Amino acid sequence: MKFYNRENELVVLQDLSGIPDKSVMAVIIGRRRVGKTELIKQFFKHNKGIYLYVDNEKTPKDLIEEFSKTLSLELSLPSYVQADSFEDILKIMFDESGNKKIIIAIDEFQRFLNVYPSFITQLQKYFDLNAGKSNLFIVISGSAIGMMKKIFEDKKAPLLSRAHNTIYLKPFSFKTISKILNDYDVVDLEHKVEFYSIYGGMPRYYVLITDFKIKEPFESINKLILNDLAPLQKEIRTVITEEFGKEVQTYYSILTAIAIGKTKLNEIANYVGMKETSLSAYLNDLIEILEVVKREIPITENSKSKKGRYYLRDNFFRFWFRFIYKHRSYYEVGNYGLILKDIQENFNSYVGLAFEEICKEFITDLNEKKKLPFYFSKIGKWWGSYDDRNTKERKAAEIDIVAISEETKEILFIEVKWKNINTNDAEKILNELKEKSKFVNWHNEERKEYFGILTKIIDEKENLRKNGIIAYDLHDFQLKE
Repeated sequence: MKFYNRENELVVLQDLSGIPDKSVMAVIIGRRRVGKTELIKQFFKHNKGIYLYVDNEKTPKDLIEEFSKTLSLELSLPSYVQADSFEDILKIMFDESGNKKIIIAIDEFQRFLNVYPSFITQLQKYFDLNAGKSNLFIVISGSAIGMMKKIFEDKKAPLLSRAHNTIYLKPFSFKTISKILNDYDVVDLEHKVEFYSIYGGMPRYYVLITDFKIKEPFESINKLILNDLAPLQKEIRTVITEEFGKEVQTYYSILTAIAIGKTKLNEIANYVGMKETSLSAYLNDLIEILEVVKREIPITENSKSKKGRYYLRDNFFRFWFRFIYKHRSYYEVGNYGLILKDIQENFNSYVGLAFEEICKEFITDLNEKKKLPFYFSKIGKWWGSYDDRNTKERKAAEIDIVAISEETKEILFIEVKWKNINTNDAEKILNELKEKSKFVNWHNEERKEYFGILTKIIDEKENLRKNGIIAYDLHDFQLKE
């Protein structure tokens, strides 16, 4: 698969590599499968570099021997130059770069915390001592985000402030994933949305899709997930265990709770079976360290609001814990038929939540291109409660997408539907949306309101647009790629 959409990151690495007469460090942090190694490989296509990989299944002695052989070969060192320790490795790196530019990448660097922690402080010492004496450009990458932050960002981190730049590699947007699938002749927009709802924006998963010549989402589920030799069989376990160790059952329970729709703190706590106060530390790990969970508040609330809800921001995690982990007994014994039946019966409703995020991305893109009635400064969800005028009961209301401009006091309400709708459907949806909008407490007396629908297919959407409705369907997504 060709290289996509990391041009800015390549420019950063190229610029740093051009800094003369000093040691320079760049750090690349990003989730497993997000494309860190591929970024390094692309950078090395135009810059001669040495790649070192920290394999946590090897002993320190094995790694020293491997690194020593690689450096000897790549730097054409005389036979008498030998490395018997990690400090010898560092000495070779900095000594050899005294009179010439040398670029060295160390991948999965955070594993030194387990393999040989002293290497990190030794690197700090050599980097500081040789700051103005060598021409070494060292690129450090790691997929365990919490461990990388511990090394480079904590107040007492050994390599705090040593990096000239830290690149946080994020998953691809739906727009980029759509281009990747397009290039592989997957042009059906529904299939693209469904693929994205399963695998999110992780490039490596789409490499597997192209390698296995997969054209449809359910074919990918059978080949990549639901079989005894599935390449993604241990994916989630590997990611969580590397970050948090072997005591991960509480994290698994929290992720399952959120995946099945327990989004409030008390709902998650009840499902997991622990106090809300005890739950906060685990949720913080999943938000700040693993970065697979997000906390959202209604768009009209301030940041200290207690109305927060928790959602899985990573689609593959959401798919796995929604459909696979809860059936783990079936999965372990290879009884995939029952799991597949659950997926087939609930897939449309599952895709709907991912489609909301795709629509939010689409509307944000329109906003940046100034193709909406106003330029909004904030976008999100809204939920709240109200007293029913007829029954006098307290009822809940939710609006999928709300965009606002504090400056102009304009607000856009959008309903998202993962289905085909006709003119009658659209009228009913809009009437319900307008009714719900009355309960959104935001500059009610002076705001200017707009309403919209985003779906698979809308009949007569041009007529809706003529009446001032923001109406888009998948055909418009195709045009905006």
